[in-house]
Amino acid sequence: MSNLEQLTNVNFSGTFCGSEGALLLSTSPFMKNLVALNLEGNSIGMDGVKLIGECAEFFEYLTELNLNSNGLYNEGWKELLLLWSSHVEKRNACQRSKLRKLCLRNNELEDEGMEEVFENVPRGWFDQATELDLSQNKIGPVTLQFIASRFGQLQTLIVSGNTSIEEEGMKHLAMSKVMHHLTFLDLSYTNIGLRALNHLTASPNFQHLTYLNLTKCSIGDEGVKLVCCSDFLKKLTTLKLGSTVVLNEAVTHLSNSQNMSTLTDLDLSFNFINSVGMEILSKTLFLQNLTCLNLAENTLIGFEGISQLATSEQFQNLQQLNLSNTNLDPQGMEILCTNLHHFPKLTSLNISNNALGNEGAQALLSSQFSPFIQNLTELDMTQCQIGMKHIQEISKKFSKLLKQNFSFSFVLEWQ
Repeated sequence: MSNLEQLTNVNFSGTFCGSEGALLLSTSPFMKNLVALNLEGNSIGMDGVKLIGECAEFFEYLTELNLNSNGLYNEGWKELLLLWSSHVEKRNACQRSKLRKLCLRNNELEDEGMEEVFENVPRGWFDQATELDLSQNKIGPVTLQFIASRFGQLQTLIVSGNTSIEEEGMKHLAMSKVMHHLTFLDLSYTNIGLRALNHLTASPNFQHLTYLNLTKCSIGDEGVKLVCCSDFLKKLTTLKLGSTVVLNEAVTHLSNSQNMSTLTDLDLSFNFINSVGMEILSKTLFLQNLTCLNLAENTLIGFEGISQLATSEQFQNLQQLNLSNTNLDPQGMEILCTNLHHFPKLTSLNISNNALGNEGAQALLSSQFSPFIQNLTELDMTQCQIGMKHIQEISKKFSKLLKQNFSFSFVLEWQ
C-alpha cells in the first residue's frame, strides 16, 4: 500500500461509479498528493459532488480536473467550488488554485445563475488555468464575460455546442485582453453568425490563434472573407469550416489570402463547392503548405472537380485527403490514380461513399507499383460497391496499409 501514498494521477473515466465511487475517493487516504483527477462519464451528480467536495483538501496540488458528463448542473459546480476554495484557503491562505486544465463538458451548465457560481470563489482562483472545456452545455454571454475576466492565462477555450453565445458573448471575449494568450478556439456548433464573427476577426486579442473551429456556424462566404482578411488572424495553422454554407466565393478568398499561407489543416466538408471552386483551389497561391484537406460531402465536385484537384501541382505537402461523398466516379478515380505524383507525401486517403464499383477499384490496383502510393497507410472505401475479389486484392497488394475500411462496400457478384 505504500506505493499508493505516492499517487498523483487517478483515472476513473467511464467506470459508471456514480456517487458511490465518489464516496470511495472521499474516504481514501491516498489522495493527498493528487495532481490529475479524471472522472469523465460517471454521472456523480449532486450527491457525488458533495462527497468529492469533502476531500477537496486534497486538491491543493491539483492541476488537471476532468468532470465531463457528470450531471453537475450549476448547483453542483457551485458546491464543489465553494468547498474546494474554502479548504485550500484554510490550509495555506491561498486565493487561487493550481488548476491548469479543466473540463466541464456536458454538465447542463446554464448562463442563468452563473454569476452566483463565480462570485463565490476568490477572483484569482483560475489565474493559472490554461485549458477550459465548456462544450455541450447551455452557457452564453454571462459565462463568457466571467471567463474573459477570471481566466488570466487561458490558451485553449472549447465552447462547442453552446448555441446561446451569440454576438454579445463573442463581444465579451473579443474585448478581453485575457484572450491575448489564446491559441486554440473551438466555436463549432455554436451557430454564431456574421456579427459575432466580426468581433472575433477585428480583435487584436486573438492575434495568437493557431486553431479556429467554426464548424456548423452559419457564416457563409462573407464570413470566410472576414477570416481571410483579418489583420489579426495571420498565424492560423488549422481552420475548420465544415457546414458553414460556403460556396465557390469562399474558396476564392482562401486561395488568394496571404494570411492563409500558414494553414496546414483545412476543413471545407459539408458545403456547396463545385468544379469551379475546385479549379480555383487547384490554382491557389497561398495553400501550398496544406498537409490535411477535407472536402467530404461536397457532392457537387464530381469528375470535373476531381480532375482539377488531381492535376494540380499545388498540393505537394498533402498527407491526408478526404473525398468522401464527392460524386467521385470510376473515371475520376482513374484520373486521381494516374496523377499520384502530385501527392508525393499522401498517407491517408478517404474515398468512401462514392459509387466506384470494381472499375474504380481496378484503377486503384493499377497504381500499386507507383512509388507515390507506397506511403499510403490509411484507406477508407466504405460503401463503394466493390466486389469481394477486388477487396481481397487491394488488401493483399497494399500491404503497408495499417488501417483499411471496406464496410458495406461488398456487393454480390453473380457468376
